[in-house]
Amino acid sequence: MTIMSKTHALKDNLSAVKARKVRSALAEQHPKIDQLLDKIDHIITQPITIAVMGEFSAGKSSFLNRLLGIDTLPISVLPKTATLTRLVYGVEPYIEIEYNFDGVVTIVKHPNYDVFSELQRASKINNSLFQQELERICEIRVFVNNPILTKFHLLDTPGFNHDAAMDEKSLEALENADLVFWIADYNQLGKKTEFEKLELIKEKVPLYLIVNKGDVHVSGSAAYKNTVAEICSGMKENKFINFFQSDEIFLISSKVTDQFWDGIFQQFLARISELILNADLKISLDLVVDQSKLLQKSLETELVLYKQLQQRINLFIDQNNIDNISSKEQAELEKSVIPPLYELRKSLYRHYQKCAEMNTDKIFSANMFATEYLIKELYNHFSALQNDYSLYFNQWVQGYRLRVLNAFGEFFGLLPEHHHSLRDRIDKIIAYYGLEQELGAATKQYYLPATDRTIKVLDQMGIRLFNTEPGITAAAHKSNWKLEFQVLTDGILKVNEAPKNMPFSRYVQLAVDDSIVEDYLANLNDIVTNSLINSVVNDINTICTQADRQISEALVILEE
Repeated sequence: MTIMSKTHALKDNLSAVKARKVRSALAEQHPKIDQLLDKIDHIITQPITIAVMGEFSAGKSSFLNRLLGIDTLPISVLPKTATLTRLVYGVEPYIEIEYNFDGVVTIVKHPNYDVFSELQRASKINNSLFQQELERICEIRVFVNNPILTKFHLLDTPGFNHDAAMDEKSLEALENADLVFWIADYNQLGKKTEFEKLELIKEKVPLYLIVNKGDVHVSGSAAYKNTVAEICSGMKENKFINFFQSDEIFLISSKVTDQFWDGIFQQFLARISELILNADLKISLDLVVDQSKLLQKSLETELVLYKQLQQRINLFIDQNNIDNISSKEQAELEKSVIPPLYELRKSLYRHYQKCAEMNTDKIFSANMFATEYLIKELYNHFSALQNDYSLYFNQWVQGYRLRVLNAFGEFFGLLPEHHHSLRDRIDKIIAYYGLEQELGAATKQYYLPATDRTIKVLDQMGIRLFNTEPGITAAAHKSNWKLEFQVLTDGILKVNEAPKNMPFSRYVQLAVDDSIVEDYLANLNDIVTNSLINSVVNDINTICTQADRQISEALVILEE
């Protein structure tokens, strides 16, 4: 079946139609999901890609040369110059080499296959500049006039377990592969290293086993059958066969072309054509269905991720609400400042009384000294209040920074990687607050402007109040202290507004307490109302809301 016929047959398949609707619903905002959708589209519109993999020197390139009836692919390439080689259909033989020069992709065309020989010769020359050029090769595309390549692209990969760079390139090939032919060396079949690599590959694409180099120990049909039976028994026993789609054993020789091994290869080709090469439509349909299942699973996983992120954001917003913080922390604040607050009030009362006595006692200068001394005492107690308040608030700020660090660490962990800019902003906030936390051991002194202002006002009010009561002695002030004083509920006298009666001592207590809370809320606001933090939180909130809507719509489409 031609590519056009396959595309025509699959484009109206229900899974393919749903995939197109899902792409529209997601609006290109979910790159990992888009990759799965690209994969489905590729399966429908392009030849199936079979990656030929195996350990180093297992005979992968020899197998491909034999399969396609050519002598093109390099059989012996140094590890540092090994790269991915894609075989595709072309009427005329030529090669494209794709380079990446510092992010700029360049494709160079060669009219025949001679460039392979040049690359092989050059790879053996100790020329650092040329080696660097070879390392910039991303992929080599070989155009071959063979009907197999009208249905399939064949991808020759570097061998495993010879060089770390080769292993990495081979595993990268899985991202663009639909199937894998695993070429195993008959002499080293079922090695531990093969188990390790096959475990990784099986999770990504279907595998088919081809055992190469059978000619080394086998000659003749009787020995061949016995060997195949032994291989099959051994692989079942050690469960090596479980990695593969079929339990059939294809024992071949890619190099030997005598009558026996040529016949074996032709039998293999007929069987593999029946299973795969002539079943491209069925394989493509199965792949589309498999990718659709993976698509649904990936959507569900991503939705859970965004919901977790949304829950964490909501918790942070709730914890960061000034009203919520003050209602939870105010009792702790009051406990922290009770001793200096009590002494401050006592200093105020003593100052009122001494100022009142100035009007009745004759030694004016002595009284002036006493009142100045009491003012100093008053502000010493105010300083003690500031110190205790600062100690409490510094401890709270340390805890707050730690909560921000933990929360933003969670945001960073939950936010998908494609949100690069937002992740960078989160990272900078984590770095900043981490540094602040390290430097936070030095206690910052917090000034209490509202409390300071209130104390000054109360001091003047108390002095005037006592001075307006002629005939009351200093001794009487103690017993006569709780007189009624008219103030408004907000503590400010205003014209034409109904006043409220309360003892002046009670008014002093309320006014000082309220002023401390006013300072506390102002300090909270300075710390919590951070435009950088709030902008990040708002942006994450928007992203989560949008993602929830888009992914939920996509899942509804898949379930229709």
